Amino acid sequence: MSILKPTPTKPDALPSLASMFNREQVFEQVDVSLPPLRGRAAVVQPVRPVVDLSAMARTWLLIGRGGSGKTTLARWLAGSLEDRNMLGRTLIAAFDPMNRTLGHFFDGVQQPESREPGESAALLRTMVEFAGANRANGVWDFGGGDLALASLIDLDRAFDQRLAEQGVGVVACYVLSPSVDDLGVLASFEQRGFQPKATALVLNMGRAGGLGEFAALRAQASYKSALARGAVEIVMPKLEPLEVALEIERKRLPFHLVRDETVKPGSKEQPIQGLNAMMVRRFLEGMDEAFAPVASWLPWT
Repeated sequence: MSILKPTPTKPDALPSLASMFNREQVFEQVDVSLPPLRGRAAVVQPVRPVVDLSAMARTWLLIGRGGSGKTTLARWLAGSLEDRNMLGRTLIAAFDPMNRTLGHFFDGVQQPESREPGESAALLRTMVEFAGANRANGVWDFGGGDLALASLIDLDRAFDQRLAEQGVGVVACYVLSPSVDDLGVLASFEQRGFQPKATALVLNMGRAGGLGEFAALRAQASYKSALARGAVEIVMPKLEPLEVALEIERKRLPFHLVRDETVKPGSKEQPIQGLNAMMVRRFLEGMDEAFAPVASWLPWT
C-alpha cells in the first residue's frame, strides 16, 4: 500500500523591492508649533459694563506725567479725526506751556499764549464752557506737571457731570509707563472726587519691554480701585522700529498720511514708504484693536 506523502506547501512569495519601498506608512500625528513673534497682552476685563457715550459728544482728557506717551495718543486721536474730515469740528488743545509738539502736526490746536500757569487754567475754563454750550468733541493733551486740570477740579470737581448734562461725555484717559510714580495724578484726582464714568487706564507699551514690566503698577491700590469702580484697562501698542517713529516726528507727519504713503499738500518732505509705512499700518491696526472695547468713547463713532 502506497503511503500518501503530504504535498509540500509553497513558501509565501517574498515581497518585491518595489512593494517594500512603496508601502504607505502610518504615523501618529504630532502637534508642532512655533511661539508667536509677539505675545498677546492679558488685559483685565472690566468688572462693570462699559458706559455707552454714543449719544453724546466726547471729550478726551489725556492725563499723565511727561514722557508717558500722551502726545502720541493725541496724534492718533486727532489724526483719526482728520482722516474722517472731522478735525475741524473738534476742539484740539495742548495745555503744556512748554511742549508745543501737537501744534506742529495739526492746524487749529488751542494752546496757552505763554508759559504762565494761569494762562493754561484760563484756557481750560473757556474750553469747558464752549464744549458744553456747543456739544463739541475734544482731544485735550495736558502736559506733565501742568496744573490747569488740577485747578479746575479744585474749583469744580463735578465739571464732568455738568458737561454730561449738556450732552458731552468726558473721558479721563490716564496714560501710564511702568513707573509706579505715574499713578500719582490718578490717585490724587480720584481722591478729590474726579471719577468720570468713562475712565481709561492706558498702559503704553512704547515705554516698556513687555507687559510684565507693569506688574508693580497694576498691583497698586489706586490702580485696582479705579478698575473696581469701572475704569477700563487698555494696552497701547508700540510703534516700532524706533527710527521710523523718529522719522515721523521729524517730518511732522500724521499717522494716516504715513499709512497712505503720502505727505501734507505742499510739503517738501519725502513720504515714508514700503516696509516702514507697513509698520505704521500695523500700529494703526493695533490701536483700533486696543481701543475697540471703548469704541463708543471715540469722537468719530
